[in-house]
Amino acid sequence: MRGSRISERAERTGFDWDNIRRGMEKNREEWAEFRAEVAEQQDRGYIDEQSSKDINPEFMDILFTLVNAACFARIHPEFRWIHIEKNILLMLNCQMRNI
Repeated sequence: MRGSRISERAERTGFDWDNIRRGMEKNREEWAEFRAEVAEQQDRGYIDEQSSKDINPEFMDILFTLVNAACFARIHPEFRWIHIEKNILLMLNCQMRNI
């Protein structure tokens, strides 16, 4: 249910497409925007908390493009979001153990 609601919101904001090729194009566009924002922050010599807040929306846009591309692979929306959340938590747990 939650995954379906998120996908519906994505559609309203321009992150849903008629075909997977358009999704891949959008992903490249969002990746370029993310890289540009990171480069801009790094050119200042550091990425602080405020800079991170500027970068975060660009990263989230990349995730939206990837999740919606999964739709074309017939991966159920709920599974997509649950799987992403689960893997992010696993990744963070691994990183915390290495600190």
